Amino acid sequence: MENAITYPKLQFTESRLRYFYLRLTQELLPAFVLDCYMRISGRKPIFFKLTEKIYKSVRTLDFFTSHSWVFPNDNSLALQNQMSTTDQKIFNFDLKGFDWGIYIRNYCLGAKQYLLREDLALMPQCRKRNLRLKRLQNLLWFSFVGLLIKLIFFRSFSLHRFPLILLRLILTILINILRKIRLIRS
Repeated sequence: MENAITYPKLQFTESRLRYFYLRLTQELLPAFVLDCYMRISGRKPIFFKLTEKIYKSVRTLDFFTSHSWVFPNDNSLALQNQMSTTDQKIFNFDLKGFDWGIYIRNYCLGAKQYLLREDLALMPQCRKRNLRLKRLQNLLWFSFVGLLIKLIFFRSFSLHRFPLILLRLILTILINILRKIRLIRS
C-alpha cells in the first residue's frame, strides 16, 4: 500500500471480544494519538474519522468475514467422472493442477490496481516502505517490552516520572514516524 502509516497485518478472528480488543489497540488508539498530534501541530484531525469510515465499510462485510464457509463440490466431481477424456481436456475444470499461488498473487495485484487504484510500477518503493514500517513497528514493540521489563524488575526507575517519560517517548516516536512518512518536514 502506497500510503500506509503502519505495517499492514491482516488478522481473522471469530471472537467478538478479540476483534474489539484488536480494533482498540491497532486502530482507535493510534488514530487518537495521531489526531492529538495533528491538533497540537495546528492541523485538522483526520485519522479518527477515517478509522470510523473504514469500520463502517468493514461492518457491511462482517457476516461474510466472521463465519466459516464450506462449499460442497459433489456435483462437479460426479460430472467430471462421467465425462470422457476428450471432454475433460476441452472443459478442464479439474483443480488438482491449479496453481493457487499464482492465482492469489494475480488476485492481490488486481485488487491493488483496480480496487485501491494504486500504480503497480511503485511496487518496489512500497516494498521498501513496508519493510521500514515493519522494522519501526518491531523497534517500538521491543522498546515497549524493554521499558516494561525495566519498570517491573528494576526499582531504580522512579514511577512518578513515568508518565512524563512515556509521553516524551510517544511524541518523539510520532514525530519520527511522521517525518519518515513525510507528513512533516525535518
